[in-house]
Amino acid sequence: MDDARKAMIKNKHIFIALPTGGGKTIIFSKMTEGAFRRKYRVWIIVPRNELLKQSSKHLKKYNIPHGIINAKSNESRAFLVHLVSKSTLQHRWDKIKNWPTLIILDEGHLNYKFQMDLKERIPEKTRMIGFSATPERLSGEGLSDIYDSIIYGPSIRELVELDFLTKIKYFSPPLIGLENLHKKGSDIDADELAKLFKKRAVYGKAINHYKDHGEGKSAFVFCRSVKASEETAKEFRDAGCRFESLDGKMSNKKREAILTALETGEIQGVCSCEILIYGIDIPRIEVIIMLRPTFSRTYFMQMIGRGLRPYPRKDCCIVLDHVSNLQTHGHPLQDHEWLFYGRDKNKKFKGISPDTLKLCPKCFLYYEGTVCPNCGVNRDTKKRKPLKEIDGRLIEIEGPIKLADRDPEDKKEYADRITADIEKYREAETDGSIDLSAIEDLIKAGEDLGYNAMWVYHKLSATYTDKKGVEVDRKTVNTPLLYAISKIKGYKSGWAWMKIKELRGHK
Repeated sequence: MDDARKAMIKNKHIFIALPTGGGKTIIFSKMTEGAFRRKYRVWIIVPRNELLKQSSKHLKKYNIPHGIINAKSNESRAFLVHLVSKSTLQHRWDKIKNWPTLIILDEGHLNYKFQMDLKERIPEKTRMIGFSATPERLSGEGLSDIYDSIIYGPSIRELVELDFLTKIKYFSPPLIGLENLHKKGSDIDADELAKLFKKRAVYGKAINHYKDHGEGKSAFVFCRSVKASEETAKEFRDAGCRFESLDGKMSNKKREAILTALETGEIQGVCSCEILIYGIDIPRIEVIIMLRPTFSRTYFMQMIGRGLRPYPRKDCCIVLDHVSNLQTHGHPLQDHEWLFYGRDKNKKFKGISPDTLKLCPKCFLYYEGTVCPNCGVNRDTKKRKPLKEIDGRLIEIEGPIKLADRDPEDKKEYADRITADIEKYREAETDGSIDLSAIEDLIKAGEDLGYNAMWVYHKLSATYTDKKGVEVDRKTVNTPLLYAISKIKGYKSGWAWMKIKELRGHK
């Protein structure tokens, strides 16, 4: 809250990023309450009509009187605060004459064009605050052309450690043949995926794994298409599990009835293509079943988020990832660098995210493809092998995959990468400079392997090479390196200072 207030002093439009269950509702309710006391008019815009009732419940919990603006109702002078349907607002653009003082947008990573139109239409005095657990667009592009600044809350890992979110048990059986399917938009082609599922008997495995690890527990199943959702629900029912399919063509009344049945425990699971991705708040969900591969990190994290809220007698969120999303996006407890500011616009990368580039082990150039355009070294970009499935049983993945648990080819690739980064850093250090790209790549490698930022420091500071080329033990704290790590990781300035103090205390 304090960071948000400070940001609002300097910026008109800010974005607040908090994981699902991280207190988003509490924060924007408190903001709304504060504005209400000052007699300011507030609009809280939600992306779907179904979320109006859910948001209204939260405001009532905080005793904030409010009205609703949707297709059936207009703004009421009796209220300073209104919940607003995004689609209704779009239809009434030209009729709006009296804008509020503050606009809060829920699920701010959605509806980019709508938000751009909104920003252009609101008067100078109106402030705008976006909220989301995933502060980048579904395409992976940024939001900084709408919002001036972003405030990050605690990470999923931190909230789990503080017991604000439930623990995660992540299972990922291999799906051989997935890598050969064609991409369609930000996902795999639905028809090709359906054929592969039948060939590999994925539905049967999904049901067996649910029975093994979460039978009787409330579940969300994420599917690639409405047809797949209906088929999946039928497969579960035929196996004796009470599952239903949910889709956007259903009436609001029917959808509400299905979700209420899940919330009360009358049914065990709900399958869906799009509806469950965001805005559905059912804390009793204990099992997330992924039958939808996605190249969108936003979709991935939104799916995970549906199962993270604590609930009585809920020990953990069980994730059954049958489509290798883990291999694409990493473990949800890893630190994720969101593309709020968009993909790197530096000419060096020509708008391509550095994450898609490879480091040449010979000349250290970042490049796309298999052949370095600078020195001609061929580096085969083979995909990591899927995790092993032993005797049809799933192996739990507790977090980032350690080096010792990787296959020999993967181990060698990481070992070579780490060695190359260290050599590149030391070469620059000999010349009296610091190579940020080497540090950044080593940080990313460390995150993949489950190491923290100080692992990078010790890797680079154990020894150093003097101007005569002699390698000697370092006797002093490498202050510039700590500040470089802090900057790359986005830590507050106090982190480097504290680490310097700790290291000097061990001398």
